[in-house]
Amino acid sequence: MSALKYTVVINLVSALFMSAATFNAAKAQPDPQRVLYVIDSVPIKRGFPYYLKPKNLETVRVAKGQFRDTVAITLKDHVAFIKLRNSRFLSPDDIAKKYIPGYNSSSQVLFIWNDKLLVDTAEVGVPIQYFKKAEVVNSSKTSYAKMLPKAVILKIYVVAP
Repeated sequence: MSALKYTVVINLVSALFMSAATFNAAKAQPDPQRVLYVIDSVPIKRGFPYYLKPKNLETVRVAKGQFRDTVAITLKDHVAFIKLRNSRFLSPDDIAKKYIPGYNSSSQVLFIWNDKLLVDTAEVGVPIQYFKKAEVVNSSKTSYAKMLPKAVILKIYVVAP
């Protein structure tokens, strides 16, 4: 094979590899890993373990997965878990409906949960026995949220078990 043909073949092969590498880099990546919590073989919401008492934990195992990690928790007292699971859970929406007159899903509300801003309220909830209080604050009366004059700040306080 002549040197010119050899050079052309090498360039074509390297271009092929480079385009394949670029294609693989540009493919959509999976969503960030989310954690699946399982308590006594029952899948639960991600905020639920916060309300378990540490002294009631028997084992905690973590299984790493390609797209999702799993935290498997075994409790010493399964009855306490059933009571907690069957208790009424309040979502930020439920609390807002009770404390903000005229609240609906299109209302401008900033949720502050134990002094931390909630950016995702999808799986957040509190068992009714751990709900402490809620305060409604007009954002125009604060120094940090004046850019949203029609917004309402709902400060939600919960107690740890």
